Amino acid sequence: PALFRSPLIAIVASAVIGGFALLLRMTTRLASPRRSGRAAWVGAGVAVAALAVVFAVESMRRLEVYRDEVALWQDALRHQPDAPIARINLGVALAQGGDHDRAVRQFERVLQLKPDLYDAHYNLGIALERSDPRAAIEHYRRALELRPDHAASHNNLGRLLDALGKSDQARDHYRRALEIAPDFGPAHNNLGTALLRAGDFESAVDHLEQALEANETIEAYTNLATAYALAGRRELAITTAEQGARLARQRVANATAEQIETSIEQFRGSSSRP
Repeated sequence: PALFRSPLIAIVASAVIGGFALLLRMTTRLASPRRSGRAAWVGAGVAVAALAVVFAVESMRRLEVYRDEVALWQDALRHQPDAPIARINLGVALAQGGDHDRAVRQFERVLQLKPDLYDAHYNLGIALERSDPRAAIEHYRRALELRPDHAASHNNLGRLLDALGKSDQARDHYRRALEIAPDFGPAHNNLGTALLRAGDFESAVDHLEQALEANETIEAYTNLATAYALAGRRELAITTAEQGARLARQRVANATAEQIETSIEQFRGSSSRP
């Protein structure tokens, strides 16, 4: 998801600078010529020390808030309830934490405030994919009306259309995503697997090789191994599957590694039979 990061350093810096300015003003008043000698500077020192404690306590409180992303954006919205960036980021944080229902409400609220904000449509599409894929499709379409060059929206829309059996439309969106972002690994992966299902094995190999180059994952290895096998490249299929099994072991995905290793043995056995 597209994340908009509030400039936290700038927020903290402005608070510190504002506090320092206040300290200077109070110090200047307390140590003005109208107050005499040592008493004036003692008063100024007490004021500085007191305010320093206040600002230290407040800074600690703010840092506690900022340690948790959900709390950070909730805190921001208490001060600016209609700030779209803060609400989008709260929705993203909730979705990443698995709270999709609350995330959906945040994105819907943003769209009530700003109906043409493509980022809100895109993020709402992501949040709705499991519960209401058809609604998610409509939000991805709207995001693309507002920003036609958004590769991730094309890719996600293609994936949902693929799941509905609209393979031709799905492949069109994957290709459009790759026109916009030629090194976009997920689009290469999705187009490659779509081409496998369509029987275009050599084209599938090309895209799945690029998907693996962009992002080394277990899925990328197994998809490419499958493509090599279907394209008749037996040795490459075995080698690539073995690499995927090794990666699964490294990532402590032992059950997945065992499945891949079993598939390799079955493939070797079937290939040796006349």
